[in-house]
Amino acid sequence: TAARAAEACVGAADGAGAALGDVGLALLKLARFDDDASSRAGPFTAAGAAMARAAGDARRAGAAAVRMSRIARVATGEQARALTPLHATLAIAPAIGKALREREGALLTWQSVDGQLATARRAAAAGGEGGRRAADDVAALELASTAAAAEYRKVAARNEAELARVDRARRAALGGMLHALAGVGVAANDRYEGAWREVAAQAAAGGEGGGGRE
Repeated sequence: TAARAAEACVGAADGAGAALGDVGLALLKLARFDDDASSRAGPFTAAGAAMARAAGDARRAGAAAVRMSRIARVATGEQARALTPLHATLAIAPAIGKALREREGALLTWQSVDGQLATARRAAAAGGEGGRRAADDVAALELASTAAAAEYRKVAARNEAELARVDRARRAALGGMLHALAGVGVAANDRYEGAWREVAAQAAAGGEGGGGRE
C-alpha cells in the first residue's frame, strides 16, 4: 500500500544514513591506525610518509561520511514530515468508503421499492381479489418509491459534493507533499555535494585543513 511504501522509503533513507555513519567511523579508525603505523615507521621515511598521506585521506573521507550521515538523518526527518499529507489522505479513506456504502444502500432501497411497485401494478392489472389487494398497495408503494428516490438523490448529491471537496484537498495536499519531498532531496544532495567538494579541495591542496591527526 501507499503507507507501507512511504514507510519503506523513509526506512531506506534512514538505513542509508546509518550506513554512511558506520563507513565514516570505520575510516576514522583506519586513519588512527595509519597514524600509529606512520609514527612507528618514522614520519620522514618513505613508508611513514605514505602512511601519513593514507591517514589524511581516510580521515577526510571519514569526516565527510560522518557529516553526510548527519545530513541524511536530518533529511530523513524532513522526508517523514513531508509525507504527513499522504498519511492524512489515507486516514480519511474509511470515511469515504462509509459514505459510498450509504449511497449504495439508498440506491438498493429505491430499486427494491420500485421492484415491489412494479409487481403490485402487474397484480392490480390482472384483476380479481388479488388485483384489488394489490391496487391498495400501489398508492403506498408509489409514495415509498418517491421518498426512496428523493433520499437517494439527496445522499448522492451530498456524496458528490464531499468527494469533490476531498479530491481538491487531496490534490493540493499531495502536490505540496511532492514539492516538499523534492525540496528535501535537492537540499540534501546540495549538502552532500558540498561535503565531497570540500574533501576533494583538501586533497588537491595537499591535505590542508584535514590531513593532520585528530
